[in-house]
Amino acid sequence: LLFALCLLLTGCAYIPGGIAPSNIPIDGREYDILGPTHGRANSFLVLGIIHVGGSRFTKNAILSAKKRKKADALIDITVESRELWFGLFTIRTTTVFGKAIRFKNETQEN
Repeated sequence: LLFALCLLLTGCAYIPGGIAPSNIPIDGREYDILGPTHGRANSFLVLGIIHVGGSRFTKNAILSAKKRKKADALIDITVESRELWFGLFTIRTTTVFGKAIRFKNETQEN
């Protein structure tokens, strides 16, 4: 009975996210493509709704992807999330995929 209860309280889900042309406006700006990159960020939730340790997981995943290539921005972005449920606790992992770019004749942005 305990084993069956544990199975009912655990699970996982894959959640396809959004698609965006870039994370900041790039109209009229020249840039070099540095290559594909990705970044991840984790979020922990209690009861599936109360964030523990912050809730800016998409922003943190973008920052991680930019940092990996020392990029100014990302283009051709896709986002996906995975959730693992363990009874009262949930772990959400958000992953951002995109192409890293660096603007020409500009200093690096955050």
